[in-house]
Amino acid sequence: ESHADTVDSLHKRGNNAVSRGDHREALRCYAAALAKLERPGGGYGSEAEKERAATLRSNRALCCLRLEDRPEPAMALAEAEKCQELRPEWPKAYFRKASALEALGRLGEARLALCYAKRIAPADKEIRSSLAALRRKLFGDEEGTPAARVGTALDTLEDFTMAPSATKAAAVELKSLLLPSDEDDQVDDHMRAEALRAFVDGKGADTLFRRQNAMGEHWKEECRNGTMGLLSLVAQAGPGLEQELVALNQRADLKERGAACTDGAPGCFEPPRKAGPPPPPRPSRKTKREGARR
Repeated sequence: ESHADTVDSLHKRGNNAVSRGDHREALRCYAAALAKLERPGGGYGSEAEKERAATLRSNRALCCLRLEDRPEPAMALAEAEKCQELRPEWPKAYFRKASALEALGRLGEARLALCYAKRIAPADKEIRSSLAALRRKLFGDEEGTPAARVGTALDTLEDFTMAPSATKAAAVELKSLLLPSDEDDQVDDHMRAEALRAFVDGKGADTLFRRQNAMGEHWKEECRNGTMGLLSLVAQAGPGLEQELVALNQRADLKERGAACTDGAPGCFEPPRKAGPPPPPRPSRKTKREGARR
């Protein structure tokens, strides 16, 4: 870049490079624009400059995911997090973060980022569409399954505008799926594991934490009607639920492979013991005495 290049010209050149599919060149142009934008002592001189820097970081995150030779999702995540620091209430920062997390296979964290973006911009079609697609990956698209029910309950808890009755119903649903009563102690292992996996993989504990610590529109009523008490019960059981899921997965794996049970867990296949060769016949006492005389 020459000294005559400005932040505007470099930004525009980067956008043009994206339009023609040259994302590595776009990364270089955006980096140069950021270098010119930043003050000698660090930081930015105005809110407008911070917003421009956030836009450049957002663009770099996108380019990292679209690199022709090899995408760089880890670098995209770093750029998105810098963008988020610069504009913490900008939905696109969380959208970029979610895209990077999804590319890294961290689907539960991506869901949390998209839920936050939706809370800031509830009418944004791209955010809603991405969240729906991610939800199908995490919880499946078949209604009524344990995973789908967990996903629906978590979606409700992430929406702070929901009526208190709907929020309580979601809390009751989660408790019934994750902390079944004594009457439900015969729940099928597969169904139980599906519900637990949806909660753990979907970062359900983080949703509970956010809901318990955020002052939503109806938080007072949610405290009075028992919603927060139900969420506390599930949250306190979180570590134990993860351990139970590990145990269920191990048991299912043993059962699938037909391996022997090592802990006496019900449902495992216990193979029959193989009989060894018969022992040699024992000599009679008479034979022993005759041998001694000789």
